[in-house]
Amino acid sequence: VKNTTANLAPGTFCGGLDVSTGGTVNLSAGVYVIQTGSLSVKSQSTLNATQGTTIVLLDPQATIAVQAGASLRITAPRDGAWKGIVIAQKPQPTEKTSTLIGGGELDIDGAVYLPTQKLDITGGGAVSQNSNRTRTFVVNRINMRGNGEILFSGSSDLIAVPPKLVLVN
Repeated sequence: VKNTTANLAPGTFCGGLDVSTGGTVNLSAGVYVIQTGSLSVKSQSTLNATQGTTIVLLDPQATIAVQAGASLRITAPRDGAWKGIVIAQKPQPTEKTSTLIGGGELDIDGAVYLPTQKLDITGGGAVSQNSNRTRTFVVNRINMRGNGEILFSGSSDLIAVPPKLVLVN
């Protein structure tokens, strides 16, 4: 989707979802299965999915990229089989890298499940935690470089860092 707005309904998609150069994609509530390809939101573009949406990536080569001032706004379903999950990826045979780069914005309410992915946050990318949202990231590794940030807010007794988490700047 490039320089236009597209409204999509739940279903199975092949070839990935690429929102670029001023594009906006609005996803209705439901499950979106990306059979082949990746999820990419870039170049001042927006993916809106705030009505109860889950994106499932099945391609073993799939990655997620939110970059160059793009916005990904997604809220998980409140009930059903995918309750609480915004993005899920089938575990991959080898680690791939998903990125949040250059001022990209993640506004999510739900769990991101990328068990065999490395999440690369760099160049002004930010993952923020707002006390009225639920955000859980299941990733293999996190790599932060440049001005990458992970911001948490809320009661300190609600925020825990696992002993094995190592942040390298």
